[in-house]
Amino acid sequence: MSILWKELPSRNNLGTEPEAKSVNFLIVIASAIAFFLVLHWVLCRTFIVCISELVIALNYDRGLDCIGSL
Repeated sequence: MSILWKELPSRNNLGTEPEAKSVNFLIVIASAIAFFLVLHWVLCRTFIVCISELVIALNYDRGLDCIGSL
């Protein structure tokens, strides 16, 4: 069994080359940027919807025309 084990490539050496590290680093950076872009998009849309609903609710309470006052 020890002879067979010596013939197999070591799994510890996979991904230790500089090219593999740079590719992994680029994947991590791209994933982080994509995550923050999606998070930013979701939060901005939520904020815009909440503000517009608040404006409509305030105008409705005052008895104003909601569409005309926006």
